[in-house]
Amino acid sequence: MTLTAHRTEIVNALYGESCEEGTQCSHMLTGATCRNNVCTCEGDEFEMRTYTKGRCRKLLPLHAECDEDLDCDFGFDRESVVCKSGTCQCADGFYHRGENICRRISMNVGDDCIVNSDCQGGNHECISRRCEETSETSERKEVEVQTDFIDSPASFTEFENATTESTSNSYRQLLGDPCVNNGEPCQGLAYSTCIKDRCHCKLGYYPRNGFCTAELGEEAASSDHCANIVRNNKCVCAYDSFYQLNMRSCIRNVLALNASCAQQSQCSPFLSMCDNGPLIRRCSCHPFKIYDQTSQMCVLRQGLGEFCEKKEDCTLSNTACQPDNTCACDDGYMEMDGQCKPVIGGSCETTEDCAVDETECVTDSADKEDETAGEEEKKVCRCKVGFTHHIKNECLPIASKYKDECKENEQCQPLLGPLGKCIDEECACDEENHYKDEKCNEKIVLGEKCSKSSECFVTDNSTQVECRNDICQCEYGYYSDTTRIKCVKSSNKNSSGRPSPLKIITMLLITAAFLVTSAAIKEAYY
Repeated sequence: MTLTAHRTEIVNALYGESCEEGTQCSHMLTGATCRNNVCTCEGDEFEMRTYTKGRCRKLLPLHAECDEDLDCDFGFDRESVVCKSGTCQCADGFYHRGENICRRISMNVGDDCIVNSDCQGGNHECISRRCEETSETSERKEVEVQTDFIDSPASFTEFENATTESTSNSYRQLLGDPCVNNGEPCQGLAYSTCIKDRCHCKLGYYPRNGFCTAELGEEAASSDHCANIVRNNKCVCAYDSFYQLNMRSCIRNVLALNASCAQQSQCSPFLSMCDNGPLIRRCSCHPFKIYDQTSQMCVLRQGLGEFCEKKEDCTLSNTACQPDNTCACDDGYMEMDGQCKPVIGGSCETTEDCAVDETECVTDSADKEDETAGEEEKKVCRCKVGFTHHIKNECLPIASKYKDECKENEQCQPLLGPLGKCIDEECACDEENHYKDEKCNEKIVLGEKCSKSSECFVTDNSTQVECRNDICQCEYGYYSDTTRIKCVKSSNKNSSGRPSPLKIITMLLITAAFLVTSAAIKEAYY
């Protein structure tokens, strides 16, 4: 920001430069925004915008109708695409690589290239960025680490068809100088224009070293007006480099898929993406593509994994479009031999349709009870008799005896009930439950409430305990030993070996009755 007499002037920011508010980027018009304190272009999945010639523009794909070259999406090289006969097409000297990418044709040995198809002058192959005779080539490397940015012409020793502007003593206005003819160039300042009585660079040019410097693809009369290469009076990148999104600097290409990358442009020859890997960004295929070694590019998958935007786009049966825009097996199906076959519970016609081992195609039990039973019965994949359905889409054998071999609890529960578990690969009851009446039951000790006798737990002789009056009790003839959690058989003597109090009282009553009776008889006779 620049301070003036009574106000703060908001200074425009170029694409990719820092900003504080959106008005600094508004000169780029629709789609320009200040995001994360950087001027950029934005849009949505239906209307992406690209920075070109000082504006955020919606560019048209190849074969779309156009009015001028500037309408066409150029795929990281403005020389590659033109508006010809009213449609966007690859420019002369370029071929259609795929999608919206046009690549430069290299005809001679030693010409620049990235992929083999760039070399079209004969029996040539691309080796280390140069077209070579196939017989003289060796196997190329598949991985390279190269993400050089090219920000100035210092990297180059040659400027094609370019001249250096000489210094003269003639009057030349400077950027920011006052001017009077709005819309007209400022005197002696190439590629400038008078806007609101001040000298500015015109669209497609930016201030650099006191000159108006051409953005990539714009006219440049000399190297003074281009930070890269001047070729055919235009500021461009070298053949082995791509345009950066800011249209002011270039970035060098990479040699192959899986090479590290910094920008999407570097991956474009392979029709791949610059993916955010765990440690480093690399050129890799989209999820809906697979790498074709012959063509050296990522091609669309067919069937499983193919690109989609809706379910109807998926050509393989029993597939659905996933959030990552790839076709995958629908719910109720799993991949098997390149097809999507029904899992347990999935619809089927024959047992061969079912994907899971030990399943068979049977009539759905729920369908049998349907009121529309007159219609064709629905068949589904179910586990065979003697097998149980595990949540991992497996059919596992049901245990036939206590301590039988197992992998999951579900194998034990048909035999031992819902409390049965697979412990150390054996069907058993855990410590909180006990095995009785061929089931695992909750442990309920003597004197506690119960609902059935199998719940009542004693340490031995489990047949001597029962659930009576909703309480766990010993059977008649036994008494409870709660200390040892067992039922003990009753005897004539108590545990001390002496007559019990009950026996003593009974004997006293019998003796008293005998004495009373004897006294009565004696009185009757005497």
